[in-house]
Amino acid sequence: MLCTLEFAPGTWTTAAVGTPIRAAFTIARGRLVVASATVLVRGTDGTARVHAARLAPGRYVLTVTTGRGRSIRALLRRTVTVR
Repeated sequence: MLCTLEFAPGTWTTAAVGTPIRAAFTIARGRLVVASATVLVRGTDGTARVHAARLAPGRYVLTVTTGRGRSIRALLRRTVTVR
């Protein structure tokens, strides 16, 4: 499975121009996390590509977060259906 994550303009900022943002994503089915990774979001278009393992058909929740420790912020939480 190949995911391309595109962040809407204005929903994220970087500390300095050209500094990549570290984002973590998880794919969960119920309470079980079936895939997770950390990627660097580079450039100004806010895209990141992630290769995940094959997923069985069903409903999953995709969550994308940034930050560490107490400053973790959820950027995206979406239900995804795999057929």
